[in-house]
Amino acid sequence: LFDVMLKSWPELLACYQELIESVIRKKLVYEPYCEEDEKPSDTAKEKMKVVATALRRMQPDPTRDDSDLEGTIRDILDAWFRGVAVNEILWQNVDDKQVGMITAPKATFAVDPTNYGFAADGSLGIRSNKSKDAGVWPYSTTSLMPAPDQLTPFPENKFLIAMHKASGGSVLGGALLRPLAWWW
Repeated sequence: LFDVMLKSWPELLACYQELIESVIRKKLVYEPYCEEDEKPSDTAKEKMKVVATALRRMQPDPTRDDSDLEGTIRDILDAWFRGVAVNEILWQNVDDKQVGMITAPKATFAVDPTNYGFAADGSLGIRSNKSKDAGVWPYSTTSLMPAPDQLTPFPENKFLIAMHKASGGSVLGGALLRPLAWWW
């Protein structure tokens, strides 16, 4: 529904883009971790170099819908409006003169909401049931409330999951722009 709202309501799209672009225009600053009023340790400085190198060396495939760091931030910010956004991380090995050989994100890509869902117990997972009960695969219906055994937990270090609740209760009812559906 939100996709249709953005495509057919120019003012909503302009506001959406203005908010996203205001974040993207900010300069990304990498700082080593330290406790308040303390100087960062040498280890923290080295870790900061690794993280900065990893994120700066993202190399999305221009022939696919992959995202670099800026695109990944855009996708994460989308959860602020919709309530939930999931990105899959593609990994690569990087040999850097300063930090050596590291495993780093190559790119991310947004996972279509039809491929994940909330189970009746409130847990978010990947849809694993590709049968007729899940809809016409790969376009499974999002109107079903899958049982917990129809969802596979997200593997560690493979997905970025962003959730935003604009109010108390479930993230499903708390997407920030959900009340605009009535006006639309």
